Amino acid sequence: MGQIKSESDAVLYKRQSVLGKISNFFWPGNRHKGRSSSFENRTVPDFRVGHVTATPGRNCRDDVFQTQSVTFQHGATQPPSHPPPHEQRQEESGRVEPVFVQTSDIAINAEDAPLSCLEICLAAEDVSGPISIIGAQPQGRGNAFWRLYPQTVGARLTLLQAGAITLRGQEASLLHKNPYVVRPDTASTRVVVSNIPLSYDNEEIAKTLRSRGYKLTSRVIDERARNKDGKLTRFLTGRRFLYIEKPSTPLPRRMSVGLFQAEFYHREQKEASQTQRLTCSNCLETGHHKSVCDKPVVCVQCKKPGHKRGDPACNLGMDSEDEQSDENSCVSDEQDRGTSPDSEEPTAPPSIVQHNTRSRSKSHSHKNNDEHKKQKKTDDTTNDKPTEMCELSDSTQPTLENWLKEQRQSYSKQKQGTKGSSKSRKKPTCT
Repeated sequence: MGQIKSESDAVLYKRQSVLGKISNFFWPGNRHKGRSSSFENRTVPDFRVGHVTATPGRNCRDDVFQTQSVTFQHGATQPPSHPPPHEQRQEESGRVEPVFVQTSDIAINAEDAPLSCLEICLAAEDVSGPISIIGAQPQGRGNAFWRLYPQTVGARLTLLQAGAITLRGQEASLLHKNPYVVRPDTASTRVVVSNIPLSYDNEEIAKTLRSRGYKLTSRVIDERARNKDGKLTRFLTGRRFLYIEKPSTPLPRRMSVGLFQAEFYHREQKEASQTQRLTCSNCLETGHHKSVCDKPVVCVQCKKPGHKRGDPACNLGMDSEDEQSDENSCVSDEQDRGTSPDSEEPTAPPSIVQHNTRSRSKSHSHKNNDEHKKQKKTDDTTNDKPTEMCELSDSTQPTLENWLKEQRQSYSKQKQGTKGSSKSRKKPTCT
């Protein structure tokens, strides 16, 4: 490799190294050859680098870098595109529904060859783009239509928007549904039957549904398991499915089929359960929302039509609520006190420590007077509190207040007696 002496040599070296990598990408055999391999006798495509055309090579000498015409000698207008691997295509596309090709629109002579899968797929890719079709298969009697499997959802939409593909100079219609569905005019629903052994006859399931008044639009079919790519396998899951006309009321979730308790599921069951949970706040009925209600308003409180809650016309409901709140408050007060208005059993007087009011000296009498004054103040404060209307008091039942009054009266009598005795004991003064 020649030495890099100037800035222009460095630029040329960088460009030729990039072109060498590109040539190795298109001709992998060059990777194992030595540096001395020349490209003079080799036919290679030319690439445009900026505004200069160059022949890719490994040598960095100036004599290799020469100007040539800008053409792809292999006839390709663009580098070949490499499709992603099969697993990646499946992840990107997922489960894409097929498109149905109405090949009965094509007039084919008796001496002409029948339509082939390759012919239909290439005609579809002319509309949806390259590498956009997985395959196609004939369906129906006499290959009246074909199932065309697009690679992605975008390819399917492109085909449906086009509406047709060109086959042998004629247009074949593209449909998004099977044109040969049984009874296409009747609204049907798919019913899944489970919890029945595989050995049980499918015709018995159909007889059970017919005996209950349901109209079947298809036979009972065994469901097959799908692999991780979403394709059907030969293994049975034990579940069956069939199509019936949409019933006025949903099927019950469980029905007895012979000796077994089978489970039935269809889309209308879920929709019915969701509508039953709805409660209209305007008419207080279930099954619809306030936004679509055309019935008169009903009061939430008194359940009467013509007014809303809090309206002056709703007096009955307010009175009943007030009475109920009063009753609840009375009951709560009685529970807090631990008594009930119906209990009439007499209770024992409270145990209060009685002070010995008999004093042998003046100092003891003064102490007793101070203690009784403090007790009187506390009693007066308790007496000033309003009594509840719901408390039922019995005159025969002793209370703390009556007991305290009796104690005060007895104490005042004893005090007056002690004062009179002390006055009589005083000695007469000498004059």
